[in-house]
Amino acid sequence: MIDFSLPLDALSAPAWLSGELGALNDGRRYRFVDADNRVANGEVEGGALSLTIASFPHHEFTLVRRGQLRLVIAGHEELLEAGDAAVVPKGLACRWSQSADLQRVFMIHEGQHAAVAPRQLARIAAFGPLGPGSAPPADSLLTEPPPVAQSRVDFKDESGQMLAGVWRCGAYRRKPLAAQQHELMQIVEGTPDVDGEDGTRLRSFAPGDIFFTAKGARYSLGSGGAFQKIFCVFKQAG
Repeated sequence: MIDFSLPLDALSAPAWLSGELGALNDGRRYRFVDADNRVANGEVEGGALSLTIASFPHHEFTLVRRGQLRLVIAGHEELLEAGDAAVVPKGLACRWSQSADLQRVFMIHEGQHAAVAPRQLARIAAFGPLGPGSAPPADSLLTEPPPVAQSRVDFKDESGQMLAGVWRCGAYRRKPLAAQQHELMQIVEGTPDVDGEDGTRLRSFAPGDIFFTAKGARYSLGSGGAFQKIFCVFKQAG
């Protein structure tokens, strides 16, 4: 598990991104890199920047922690401030401007170009209408009754492997399971706990906290009350 509140042990930038980001790479620090699937995450804390991007080189999920990020897309301005989340889809043409104090967390996937070039930002609203969602598997639960889950997907890439949105679930606790996907998440409501395979409490999270779990990591997630999160996941097809 990677807790974004802890000090950073930065990794080298992925080789497959070399030369693609230009000035956008300034201030990027990587916490996780999956070279096989071309997925990475980390954070940016950089200076003021303004540039025109003819075609964004990858899909990029972003959570703004401080400052402002402005994107002008086909003459329309999108403003992202502290607490906002969005995905910049691969191939998007935009004018990118960021404040000198911008700090944000990101997750990127090289992905595929859409058949039709995207023309808008995929914003992830922390609150708002949710539909039925996938609850934890019944045979994994340590508590009863089974919780009710709700969710909303605001972005899905062409391959269906990268998704971003919001998930909410009632109180529950489950057994440690191996994660089936990479997932970056920010808690927006509630206080969930993460326990290790041996039952040791690894971390209790609160609204605003950001953490990441990699595919294959074994952990238990649960909460004494309802909790809600913004998520970005990558789950390899097949």
